[in-house]
Amino acid sequence: MIALSVVNLVFVVLRVEDIFYDPSLYTATLKVIALSIAPVLSYFNHGYTRRSSTILLTFYPYYLSSLAISLRTQYALLSNEGKVRTSVAHFAISLADLVLITVAWILECFGPEIDEILDNDFVKVGQSVKESPFLTANAYSRCVS
Repeated sequence: MIALSVVNLVFVVLRVEDIFYDPSLYTATLKVIALSIAPVLSYFNHGYTRRSSTILLTFYPYYLSSLAISLRTQYALLSNEGKVRTSVAHFAISLADLVLITVAWILECFGPEIDEILDNDFVKVGQSVKESPFLTANAYSRCVS
């Protein structure tokens, strides 16, 4: 995801004539920053709080909807009979980004629930441990219950 965002940023830099006044450069840069922070945030939330990141579960749907709008616009520009204003490569990168972000969102929804062998004073070695579903519930589950 990060690599696709960096390639997208390179496409934007190569395409833009007046680089400092074009808003697409700023959005591409913010996308690289946001998708660089997402794996770190997910790792720490799964490891320390034992639940899915609420920030990421809020970020992914908004990001996917904006990416879907961008893809629709790119497709309309590609299928335009006149001058083509976007490249097929840019469209393909955005489509791959949509698929990967959807997979990441689905995986983030599953959460960090474990079923493994622990070795401590309270659990015998070899005994299966099930965590409380309330402790590992994500933001979507907590809103329902």
